[in-house]
This record gives sequence, structure tokens and C-alpha cells, in this order.
Amino acid sequence: MLIAQSSEQEDMRSVQMKIITGYRFQCATTTCLPFETIATSNIRKCQMACLSEEHCRAGSFHQDTSACELFIDILGQTSNMLAEPNTTTILNILGTRNPPG
Repeated sequence: MLIAQSSEQEDMRSVQMKIITGYRFQCATTTCLPFETIATSNIRKCQMACLSEEHCRAGSFHQDTSACELFIDILGQTSNMLAEPNTTTILNILGTRNPPG
């Protein structure tokens, strides 16, 4: 995925993302609560919202509510996912953000 923002200087950001369809985080603690929830029309816009936030490490898009949840701390939470139809979870693959940030 690649996003470009035009300004006086071209700001190009890219990151590789893993897409998990039909699952969401099942958190044992509150450490994986979203830091932001926004309304988006599709998963692609949710991906772009995560990419535009420097600290975003993952997101969950809920098709039935058009809610995009953005997460910072999801370490250890991916091994215990809960099946949920109409939800897509995206994970930034560590070390692929360009430029780093």
C-alpha cells in the first residue's frame, strides 16, 4: 500500500500490511483498546488512516458500522483473534514502514 500527500515537498509513505478477514482482536487486557475510532467508508480508507498515524500498528474495520479502530499496542494480541463476520483487521508488518517512523 502506498499513500502520497502533496505539499511543497512530496511526502511518500508506504508500509506492508497483513490483512485478516473475518477476525478482530480478543483482548485479555485493556492494552489493546483503540487509540482512535473514526468513520470510514471502506477498508482501504481505514488502511490509509492507519498509515497516516505514525504510531498506528494495526486497525480493525467494521463493515456494518463503518467504524475504523486504530491501535498502537497490539503486541501479543494476534495469537488470540476472535471470529467476527464483517470485520477486517490489518496489521502493519514491523520494519516495512518507509520512511521509518
